[in-house]
Amino acid sequence: MIQRPLQGMAFVAMMVLLFMAILGCEQSSQSIPSNHPDLDSVEAAIRKHLSTSTLDQRQAWREFESVFPQSIQSFGIRWNANVGRFTGNAVQARIFLGRYVLKIILDLDVSRDLKAVNVKSVRYHFYEVTSVRRNPGGGAAMSISTTNQKYFDRDQWIALTNSGWNFQQLGVTVVSNRPVPNIDLLTNP
Repeated sequence: MIQRPLQGMAFVAMMVLLFMAILGCEQSSQSIPSNHPDLDSVEAAIRKHLSTSTLDQRQAWREFESVFPQSIQSFGIRWNANVGRFTGNAVQARIFLGRYVLKIILDLDVSRDLKAVNVKSVRYHFYEVTSVRRNPGGGAAMSISTTNQKYFDRDQWIALTNSGWNFQQLGVTVVSNRPVPNIDLLTNP
């Protein structure tokens, strides 16, 4: 009887780690002093800023969200005592054609009082998933191609969308008729 709940907890832990691997978010490596906001408050401040700001970097986030409304969002934030700010990234990821992942990654920092959110860079990452295996205890493990992937910038994103999603512009190959078995395990445990 005890074994079944532990298996469920292990499954949940594995899925959290898997989603973080897909999204590429940072883990909190420093504890937050008690007189600072909790990470949920920091995430709420980031979400608010990304939804209301008119700066190009924030518009890139909203544009990705409008193109891929079913994208998975994650915020990897930690307190950085060296600079006295929260630092990390905001990521949206979308699996498409049953084989590929496309992500937008915003590197950012947030002031101690949560009033200033600074997006330092915007980058995109495309990569091919080559296999997904179900783990015996639950969850899944994936392998990705080391050759069919690309980091790119906002100008290349705009060119990609304007071309009608011609990924050859990025120097990557996309096939539409070879979904990876078990890829749904990455988003539907």
